[in-house]
Amino acid sequence: MITLTPLQQYIFNQIKAFIESDASVFILRGYAGTGKTTMIKIIADYIAKTQKVVLMAPTGRAARVLASKTSREASTIHRAIYGDVAIRSNKTEDIADLDLKYIFPVNESNERIVAIIDEASMLCSRTIQQDLFQFGTDNLMNDLLTFVRPSFGGKLIFVGDPAQLPPVGESSSNALNQEFFKNKGLNVMGAELTEVLRQTGESAILKNAMKIRNLLDSNKRNRLVFEEKSGEVEKVEPGKLLECYLAERKNSNRNNCVVICYSNQSAYNYNKNIRESLYETPNPPLKAGDILMVVQNNYSLDRMNGELVPVFEVGAIIHQSAPVYVQNGGTKEKMIISFDFVQIKTSNGAGESVDCLLLLDLLNNGNACLSYNQQRALYINFRMRNQQLKPGTEEFGKALKSDKYYNCLKAKYGYAVTGHKCQGGEWGKVYVDYSGRTGMSDDCLRWAYTATTRAKNTLYVANFPHITPFSKFRIDPIQKCRNIESEFRVFDKVSPTLFHDDMSKDFLKAKYWSIVNNLNTSHYKVNSIISKPYVEMYYIQTPKGVEKFDIYYKASGVFQPAIAESNSEHTKTILMLLNDERSLQFAFNYIPSDKIHENLFNMIRSVCDGLSVQITNVVEHPEDFSIIYYLRTSGSYSYLKVYVNHNGFVTYAKPMSLIGTEDYELDAIIKEIKNNFV
Repeated sequence: MITLTPLQQYIFNQIKAFIESDASVFILRGYAGTGKTTMIKIIADYIAKTQKVVLMAPTGRAARVLASKTSREASTIHRAIYGDVAIRSNKTEDIADLDLKYIFPVNESNERIVAIIDEASMLCSRTIQQDLFQFGTDNLMNDLLTFVRPSFGGKLIFVGDPAQLPPVGESSSNALNQEFFKNKGLNVMGAELTEVLRQTGESAILKNAMKIRNLLDSNKRNRLVFEEKSGEVEKVEPGKLLECYLAERKNSNRNNCVVICYSNQSAYNYNKNIRESLYETPNPPLKAGDILMVVQNNYSLDRMNGELVPVFEVGAIIHQSAPVYVQNGGTKEKMIISFDFVQIKTSNGAGESVDCLLLLDLLNNGNACLSYNQQRALYINFRMRNQQLKPGTEEFGKALKSDKYYNCLKAKYGYAVTGHKCQGGEWGKVYVDYSGRTGMSDDCLRWAYTATTRAKNTLYVANFPHITPFSKFRIDPIQKCRNIESEFRVFDKVSPTLFHDDMSKDFLKAKYWSIVNNLNTSHYKVNSIISKPYVEMYYIQTPKGVEKFDIYYKASGVFQPAIAESNSEHTKTILMLLNDERSLQFAFNYIPSDKIHENLFNMIRSVCDGLSVQITNVVEHPEDFSIIYYLRTSGSYSYLKVYVNHNGFVTYAKPMSLIGTEDYELDAIIKEIKNNFV
């Protein structure tokens, strides 16, 4: 028997009134630990006595957690509201030229239902059109309303945390916004849970979460300092986070821990390093005991996007391929797309051991999902293996649904996940790398709040937000400099290239790999390079021939904008790709010498993260009490030389740029520091 607090009882009475009213939408907001899931169970049990209740969540992991905590069936929104897929394809003589689209219609029901949607902050309300899939009207919120049918008495209860991350591509969550539904002509009621129940008021995890939440409601954001408490919130040096995580995993031999980081690339790198440490070998193959995270719903296994699944056994690798026409510039080219599948034994949604095929190509790269052409290739491969089946027939549909290759498991390693992927999940011990999200913008704060609140027992933090004001700090006007010292960046171990010998500078090879990475997303490639003192001559293959570009550089390794020898329809795009240095890999391992320098670093890093400006290196110069922050700004390089006096006060900074006052990003950094920290 659950005993309700006075606030919970009040909200329960509000729900009762909502069910009897003409209102169609009820929004229940609540921050971390306020008992939202408990309220869902109480509400669902009450409504189910007289009406049909459908429990939903945006992701499979969140739906599974919801089902576990309410002892009721729950599903993803997509699975609940969309019907069986129909495949639309073009008529073509050459199967490699086959284009297709999967059409999922909105389910129709004559029943009057009450839909309860948990983790509603993730529910998308904008129209998203995709090359391969069409779900209803391509607007999930509108399709959900169509499914529930408020005009015929259907009702929706949205439950969510307003401080969590909104849907990708949206600045806020409309599912928790009453005005959004009022503008659609719907009557709305709402309430908010404010009492922390999940953990006691002494919880350091929730204290930090509340600090972040309060900043979201504040116009002045000038201080965020995490509280540390042994056994609950513990600071870990950036280079020690992985070591700390591995020690826990090896000692406990359990999967109740996870690393949370900002980007898909960071998650890929963490997963790679974790597995190499666990198996004590470079690039180990998939092994029994590995943990995977599903990245695409798999209905044959009843495994949903975001769920973590174990690998019990690993079998043989099977190769498949298909010819596909792909667009290359203005022409179509036929290419063979190959796939590697591996036989594994895992568990389905019911916890039963099952055999299936896992797609290795997706598992072992840094991409978040399959490309459109890869998806086409899977379907074409099925058609080639089943030429006797006619598309559109019942036999064809059954074969497609049961085909082990087409319905393979699409997953990534699940030791490290992104902030968006961790939503709806909880772990006993969570290791969060806040790099890239230590700013004070809404996006940074919501990410930090979401990652922080995934920990049930212990939160280990690295690169965490730490922001304090500097009362005596002043910044000089930007000055133009002629040179940047060679210490402005240090490269990690740089791989050899086909066009540079062992005597070539690391920055020349690093620039080459950066360009190759940029060109991988285009129709261009490096044909050859001629290296001369202070200039690299790049010959770029285009669909219409080879074009030459000169890239001059300074002795310190600063590259000037590329210069095209000729001009064509491709030149502008190639110049952009040659000049983009965001993928240069730096060995940036700065460790502050004392607390003052640590506070200064956290402040400047936070500002740069918030403005998406890259710090390339930080060097302390004790001989003149300065510390130099080297930056990649406005298509060039700049630096902030900051002076810290012998008493430990941050006194002033000299901003310098190769392009002087035209460096708008350096100017934005200075303004942000002045407005929020000085």
